[in-house]
Amino acid sequence: MITRQVLYLKSLDSDVQILVFSQWPDFLKLLARAFKQNNIKFISSMNISTDVSVRISNRKHSVLKGSAEIELFKKDPSITCFLLNAKAQAAGLTLTNASHVFLCEPLVNLPLELQAISRIHRIGQTHRTTVWNFVIEGSVEESIAYMSTKKRLKLIEESQPKKSSKGGTPESGQNGSVHVNDDVLDATELSKTLNGMVDSNDSEVISNGDLWGSFFAATATDIIQSVVD
Repeated sequence: MITRQVLYLKSLDSDVQILVFSQWPDFLKLLARAFKQNNIKFISSMNISTDVSVRISNRKHSVLKGSAEIELFKKDPSITCFLLNAKAQAAGLTLTNASHVFLCEPLVNLPLELQAISRIHRIGQTHRTTVWNFVIEGSVEESIAYMSTKKRLKLIEESQPKKSSKGGTPESGQNGSVHVNDDVLDATELSKTLNGMVDSNDSEVISNGDLWGSFFAATATDIIQSVVD
């Protein structure tokens, strides 16, 4: 599905550039193999494959380390995808040359997800940006995606200005709806430290409540919906 989506976007724009985030290095290895088989040019800041390469000035270079590959991705529009670790490399990069973000699996901690998205959705971006979330149906990922959506909706609700004595709000529209500034919401979450969300092994740290929710949130929602219906 991910490879097919990349090929579809390339059919619309041959110079499209995409950031591909996954928290699983082994999955990025498989994805790299699929990209190579489908002639999708990509680069990674991780040593995910010994034969992954990009061509520079008619010379073959193995996958680069540090900031070199970041600059290469910025300067070479023929490189379609940049494979990144969602937990270790979601923060600190400015890659506004890309216009799409692929989240290969949902993340429990909303700030980690927003950090990944903010690699392209930031000052200096001149293109429309799109975030693609990939979720395996019937798996634990459904529950995690449900929790992530619930957290964002809660953040929106908490960020809405309180009603005045006249019953309105400072940012209410004519129909009474409240206009929510996504950038303000994201800034609120991005201001939170990522310490404690990722351990020394680059594994996502989640609370006991989120752990239970990861397994049962979607199932519980389906049961409640079936009763309501």
